[in-house]
Formats: sequence, C-alpha cells, structure tokens
Amino acid sequence: MLDFLPFSIGILATTVACMLLGSHVIRLCSAVLFLNWATHSSFTFATGLYDPWYFLAVLDGLSAALLLTHPASKLQVILGATYASQILMHLAYGGLKLFGRFPDYDMYYDMLTIVAWAQLFVLGGGVSGDIGRRIYHSWSVWRLSAASPHHSDIGKFR
Repeated sequence: MLDFLPFSIGILATTVACMLLGSHVIRLCSAVLFLNWATHSSFTFATGLYDPWYFLAVLDGLSAALLLTHPASKLQVILGATYASQILMHLAYGGLKLFGRFPDYDMYYDMLTIVAWAQLFVLGGGVSGDIGRRIYHSWSVWRLSAASPHHSDIGKFR
C-alpha cells in the first residue's frame, strides 16, 4: 500500500499536464488511465478486496476497448497492449485461484504495479513528445516566416 501515494501523485500530475497541454489523443489516453485508476481504487477501498481479479479483468478490457477506438495512434496501441498484459495477469491469477491453487498475491500485485508505472511513463513520454513537436513546429514556422520576404503567406492553406 506504500506505493499508492506516489502513484496517486504521479497519475494526478500526469493527468493535469495531459489535459492542459496534450492533443485530443493524449487527453483521451489520460482520461482512460485516470478513470481506470479511480474506479479500481474506489472499488478496492469500498469492498476491502485487494485482489478482485474478475472485476479488474473486465475494467481493463473496457479501458483497452476505449483506447483502441479507430483510428488508434501508436500511443493508444502501446497503452492497449499494457492493458492486454494486465488482463492476462488477472486471468492467470484468477485461474490459479479457481483451481484451488494459492497464487502469490505479492507477485501479482507487484507485476500489476510495474505495468501501471509503465503506463504512466508511456503517457508522460507521449505528452512530452507532443509538446516538443508543437514547439519545434512553431519554431520552424517562425524561422521560415522570418527568412521569407513574403512571410504573410506562411502557414496559410490554399
């Protein structure tokens, strides 16, 4: 439970940055990740169940379906793949429990936590790349317009 606070701060900061500075794809990805985390956290705290693998498999499936709407960007596909890996982890853990085995909860939780942090870093990289691309584009348009004698035509679509 000690990693809940750092991850909460990280996802809140990333979501705010994405909503303020990101493109519509970045905002969609950020909203899906944030709503998934909020739903998972709320369910866990409300029920006291820390391994509701059946609920999490459905929640992650819905999140992946929302992310992979057509047309999907590279960022959406990468995040969708992380949700697919989480679904496999939920099903493997649940399958062991259903067949009377005692799966290692700590390993299950640690692996899900690693994937959640990876999702956060992928989203952070997506928003920073988006910001960098816009800065470069505005700089190159400024540079072209400053060098052109007919700078009033730069950036206009015909």
